[in-house]
Amino acid sequence: MEKQYQHFISKFLLKNFTDNPNKTHTYKCEKGQWTEHNICNTGGEDYLYGSKDNSLEKFFSILESNFAKVIRCSHQDKKDKAYIKIFILLLAFRSPSKNEIITKKYNEYQKGINKDIGKEYSEEEIYSYLENHKKELVSSLGATDEPEMKEIIDKLLGKFPDSFCDSNNSKFYPIITQELLQILPKIGKRFGVEIFESNHDLIIGETPTLSVNLDTNEVKTNGEEAGLIHENVMYWFPIAYNKVAFMYTTFNIVALKDRKLRKEDVDILNYYQKEKSPFFYSRTQSVNIPELPKNFNWIQHFNYIFGYKNL
Repeated sequence: MEKQYQHFISKFLLKNFTDNPNKTHTYKCEKGQWTEHNICNTGGEDYLYGSKDNSLEKFFSILESNFAKVIRCSHQDKKDKAYIKIFILLLAFRSPSKNEIITKKYNEYQKGINKDIGKEYSEEEIYSYLENHKKELVSSLGATDEPEMKEIIDKLLGKFPDSFCDSNNSKFYPIITQELLQILPKIGKRFGVEIFESNHDLIIGETPTLSVNLDTNEVKTNGEEAGLIHENVMYWFPIAYNKVAFMYTTFNIVALKDRKLRKEDVDILNYYQKEKSPFFYSRTQSVNIPELPKNFNWIQHFNYIFGYKNL
């Protein structure tokens, strides 16, 4: 059977982490060893989505093309920021490690239901249960749709595959993606987005989007997200070696304008990319990632670029 290589780190993102004049190669660090890679043949795997003919490749190519245009602009309007939020949250679920954890949790969840009910559920019954659970979640949010995000997602859903009949059943990312697209407009207004630049090198990991729960001072990723509905949560996503996108809840967090990430800020973001991913990419092999300061506190440190209220 012919293989199909599908990226979990978009090629246009990998181009932002290379010094190669033709933007064709980047450096990858795995288990402490650096190797050079062509961006066409790294940051992905065969049948990432478990499907060839009904894959998500075309769907993501549309989203990625628009996202690439947005992050090149010096100023982002409401629609631009809606694209960033959609991309960040979908990317948080888009990796082999994430799929393994989702699959494990799904199987544990199914076993728990079967044990409680005293019988085995069919696939159709499980999906029906999850659909009802999703509706309950959306209803509990009690929020109105973000218009810009809803407009974008309505168009994206029109490009979404009708089925995944040729999919490997152990690949849950297509299902999760469709579920997220239906929920995101309800939570869009909860988040703000800003892009910060730096004179110091950022890296990008297997799961580029990481989340911070400020209540617990924890960084989470790969199936352990800090949450979409908590009030004191922020996500970050390196979009180039000198730029990072932050998405933050607007309840208690306010982004300060015209700030550049200092070396200590970049060191912290790079540290967690390294710790939370099995490998990472950089435009240079000489990037230095120091250990985290003792008793590190997100709120105290990131007051430089964020203002916090009632925390």
